[in-house]
Amino acid sequence: MFNEWSKAQVFPAVRDVQFANDPMTLIPEDIERLLNKMMDQLDTDPVTEANVMLLGFDAQVKLRMCEMLTQIDVATFAFGKIADFFSKTPAMVQKYSTIILNLDAIDDLIYAVDTLYNFRSRYPEIAVVLVSSEVRGDDLGRERAAICDATLRAPLTTQRLKGALQNAISHRTGSHAEH
Repeated sequence: MFNEWSKAQVFPAVRDVQFANDPMTLIPEDIERLLNKMMDQLDTDPVTEANVMLLGFDAQVKLRMCEMLTQIDVATFAFGKIADFFSKTPAMVQKYSTIILNLDAIDDLIYAVDTLYNFRSRYPEIAVVLVSSEVRGDDLGRERAAICDATLRAPLTTQRLKGALQNAISHRTGSHAEH
């Protein structure tokens, strides 16, 4: 019965479709183009579009961070002082899609948690990655979502930094992709 009905139907989306010259490919060119476009979008790494502000790092670590961020093709990055950054106007803060904060540079942990909690409330779209030599290991889970998207144990490696940035950005953009 379905076969009888389907033979009588005209499907405008399929009518007049040109197939590729290769007899092995039976995919219409329009669909193939669409699939290629979708694959390109999936292959886009959110890290390459990130504008990153690094806070609280000393000169030696700044140099290493520059090397790592350049290796993973981060779009733009800048360094700043912690107190200066958190007192900036919203327009200045929102220039950045991600902040990477050296938690070891803050003496008062309660102040740091309060500041990060307030920051996340004001700027939920900005990804936050914390770095500390005091944490047991890397944490890319959602347990600390009230203050950050990822926590990394110092010293960093390029691959761990890239994974944390991808994870943090996906949390903020809602894509929740596994990296």
